[in-house]
Amino acid sequence: MPNPPGINGYGTMAKDKPANDVLKASLIKYQDERQTQNQKLQSLAKDHGYVIGTTKLNQEENWLGISSKHYFKPSAEQVRQAVSDEVEKGLA
Repeated sequence: MPNPPGINGYGTMAKDKPANDVLKASLIKYQDERQTQNQKLQSLAKDHGYVIGTTKLNQEENWLGISSKHYFKPSAEQVRQAVSDEVEKGLA
């Protein structure tokens, strides 16, 4: 049977996805609130109408550069600051 609109009938279409800057701000806010993945999914659905699964959530967070709380990777500036703090402790 043909499928002229091209809708597979599962998940959210790209038109329902919020803009990347809005999505990133929301995901960072949820992370700061220490929400679990299920809570993030519920918040995305409630706040933006963006209904996705955990795999897509992980993909979005990785693509937007949001590290999970379990695999926090400090920025280069944070690493430099930590090293300089340790060096100053050693010299004092």
